[in-house]
Amino acid sequence: MLHLQLPEDIENRLDMLSLGSGHTRQFYVLEALLEYLDEVEARQRCREAVREVAMKPDAEQPMRFEKDGRDG
Repeated sequence: MLHLQLPEDIENRLDMLSLGSGHTRQFYVLEALLEYLDEVEARQRCREAVREVAMKPDAEQPMRFEKDGRDG
């Protein structure tokens, strides 16, 4: 079990959501945490895939993006 102390402003926001929706504060905290973990894990998988490609012996030189002075 995880216990954490949230800043008062965040607790107030959770209370307002809860009152208006019928969901609990715990519901919103869990939903936010799950969404965050999904995003972090997806970024990590992308980094690992890029490393795998970069480590292949037959891989071309990595692409480099440099500003060429053009707008956009």
